[in-house]
Amino acid sequence: MDGGSPVQKYQVTAAFKNGVVEWSFAVQTDDGERYSMPVRDGEEIPVLLDLLRRDKTVYFDVKTQSLRTGWNTPGGD
Repeated sequence: MDGGSPVQKYQVTAAFKNGVVEWSFAVQTDDGERYSMPVRDGEEIPVLLDLLRRDKTVYFDVKTQSLRTGWNTPGGD
């Protein structure tokens, strides 16, 4: 899978509505565009944050609304 724009910034939002937490995850790509997606299960948030904090080459594909990392060497930075 190729394509997508480099992620420059990200944001997690928790909205409290009638005793329920509604999560959303947003990214800003290198062209300044922002995209927000609802997250059904808040347990996924730590996984997303860990990915974005550990890997400097994360890309977002608008068409498929997917994140991917760049090609990395196992055990490398």
